Amino acid sequence: MAIVVGSYVRSKANGRAGKVLMIHDDDLPYKVAFLDPHVLPHSDWFAKDAVEICHETAKKIEEEEKRRCDEECASAKKAEEELALKKAAEEAAAKKKAEEQAAAAAALKKQAEEKAAAAAAAAKKKAEDDALAKKKAEEEAAAKKKAEEEAAAKKKAEGEAAAKKKAEEDAAAKKKAEEEAAAKKKAEGEAAAKKKAEDEAAAKKKAEEEAAAKKKAEGEAAAKKKAEEEAAAKKKAADEAAAKKKTEEAALAKKKADEAAAKKKSEEAAAAKKKSEEAAAAAKKAEDEAAATKKDEEEAA
Repeated sequence: MAIVVGSYVRSKANGRAGKVLMIHDDDLPYKVAFLDPHVLPHSDWFAKDAVEICHETAKKIEEEEKRRCDEECASAKKAEEELALKKAAEEAAAKKKAEEQAAAAAALKKQAEEKAAAAAAAAKKKAEDDALAKKKAEEEAAAKKKAEEEAAAKKKAEGEAAAKKKAEEDAAAKKKAEEEAAAKKKAEGEAAAKKKAEDEAAAKKKAEEEAAAKKKAEGEAAAKKKAEEEAAAKKKAADEAAAKKKTEEAALAKKKADEAAAKKKSEEAAAAKKKSEEAAAAAKKAEDEAAATKKDEEEAA
């Protein structure tokens, strides 16, 4: 397996393990950062035959990274669950608080209405008492009317003026009580509206903070994902380089096999040609011998 940037290697001289940071094309091509930072030097350059791939260290680093990743995922999941529980509790508390505020406002409204009703009843009773007093005064005045007409008329006029003034004062007091009750109700409504606006502003701020925290977590997750993708791309490149080397070696082996087969075929063709030539020569020799025999026979005859 070829040594590339990112490979975990071990020094053949002292057994120290480390990670390849750079590769140069010279006598000391590999720069290695050691994994035991408490020992000096922290890094060094090595020749090609001075280091070897350390599968044990690579496996250990991968297991450590997987364990760290699992712990981070578990921690993130726990934080999300705690945040959801906290949010649910806060929403329940806010709902309860709103219900309590609504109940308090209803109690204040009922109290104001009872006070207004009591004031109206008191004013009505006072008016009835005044009417009874007026009726009594009129009856007394009628009894004395004959003897004291001018005094009675004057007294009656004064009584009617006093009664009118008293009625106007009672009406003014009733109106004032109603205006005070309305002003109090308005002030309570404004206070409730102000409190509601403050609660909504606080909820909005909290939502913005939660959105910012979520965005930050998503950014960190994206950065982590990018790092994993880069590591995967680096591993893929190393695998492709190894596969390319393996393909080249297979092609070289095939080429050698093809050359050997061609050589063998050429030798077999040469042997066949030689055998054919020998057979032709033997046939020609036999023909020559037969011709000579025939000639001898003819001469003898």
